[in-house]
Amino acid sequence: MAALICAIISSSLIAIITKISKKYTENEMSILVVNYVICILFSLYYTGTFRFVGHDSSFMQMFIMSIFNGIVYMGGFFFYRKNIEWNGVILSSTFMKLGVLVPTLVSILIFREIPTISQVAGLILALACIVFLQYRKENSSVSKPIFLIVLLLMGGGGDAMSKVFERVGNEFYQNDFLLYTFLFACILCVIL
Repeated sequence: MAALICAIISSSLIAIITKISKKYTENEMSILVVNYVICILFSLYYTGTFRFVGHDSSFMQMFIMSIFNGIVYMGGFFFYRKNIEWNGVILSSTFMKLGVLVPTLVSILIFREIPTISQVAGLILALACIVFLQYRKENSSVSKPIFLIVLLLMGGGGDAMSKVFERVGNEFYQNDFLLYTFLFACILCVIL
């Protein structure tokens, strides 16, 4: 229960900090770098180790998938920041959270998992939310609706990649996968 409360608070704080930071910094990537450094530190604490090199093909698979996932994570947060600017905090946060549709659909369509009744109900509710928001768009302040869909796909893409790694990757490198994901996202933010 404590982990769930921390996750909810952290998720809410990201949107608030993103909105407030716009007033204090011109460099949007610096906020993302700080975010990813914190994620790296928490990952290091959680894993207890940092493997620079593995001697098997499983490590290389994890390494390559982490690079791709880091790009998706960084892109997701970049679009999240931009969507907050273009479409507001509430709508952007909603679509970022609706990204959970992506790994769910990947599980159903690619891995042939059978969803539970509650998962089907959640999918229907999420899709109804998107349709509802789409119909309300003429009365709302949505300035770039296509980027909300990109946000949904990018936000869910990272979670979907984690699901893919869970299924095809070596379990030994599960924690390293997230650590390297954050590391590559951070490096990409520094470069850009």
